[in-house]
Amino acid sequence: MTILEGKTELSACLRLKDRELIALTGAGGKTSTMLRLARELSKKGRRPVCSTTTKVWHREVEKDFSLIMPEGIARLREKINSCLGEGKIPFLGKGILESGKISGIDPQLCDSIFAQGLSDILVLEADGARGLPVKAPAVHEPVVPSTTTLLIAIIGLEILGAAFSADLVFRPDLFAGITGITEGDLIDSRVLADLILSPKGSFKGAPPQARKTVFLNKLDLIGSREDAAILANEILCRGEGLIDRVIVGSLKNDCFFLAGEKR
Repeated sequence: MTILEGKTELSACLRLKDRELIALTGAGGKTSTMLRLARELSKKGRRPVCSTTTKVWHREVEKDFSLIMPEGIARLREKINSCLGEGKIPFLGKGILESGKISGIDPQLCDSIFAQGLSDILVLEADGARGLPVKAPAVHEPVVPSTTTLLIAIIGLEILGAAFSADLVFRPDLFAGITGITEGDLIDSRVLADLILSPKGSFKGAPPQARKTVFLNKLDLIGSREDAAILANEILCRGEGLIDRVIVGSLKNDCFFLAGEKR
């Protein structure tokens, strides 16, 4: 299998609709993906709003984003419109914690914001992974709003071919339970496809209407593009009818490829 087409914009590969509530899960670049998407969409004249149902570092969203604290829908609408009018991208959060992270908002508020049209594109981080390239979700994870239209599961490709260890995988016990892997085994395409396709894996808790996209990030950190294509093919073949699209790319190098999609 070869990768089908290259783009310099992630939003082009995602083929977004006029209105989207996008939730990001997994590991390997969720915050960077969220911010990248929002910047791309803002330049195209869209009205993106970002948030999280977990926590994100305040330092990562300071540059082009304005932190807004929810104060009821009417007041929130005014703040969002004012922020967008100034050419900034709103980021919704309850506040800044002592750790330096922004605490997330409730998923029900995300649903209300989307339903009442405060933004045509709401992009939010719905999972945490402590900066590791891959994770398995705990019982309470991910925190996905019920009206999510697009769920994107992210994996850092540097994990492909690495030996399984707790230093590389967030929630390693759960990861092992889903994939059947043991300490020192290689994390290959079969293992990662197992994680993505398991009911307890990357798309756990997905609302029934949500389209499911896999984003294999950090293509720049592996030796062969073909290895990424093999993984994408395994996901698509085994997940036929479940996975809508697989994208392979590198946020760092501004390149994104559509590896395949549901027919």
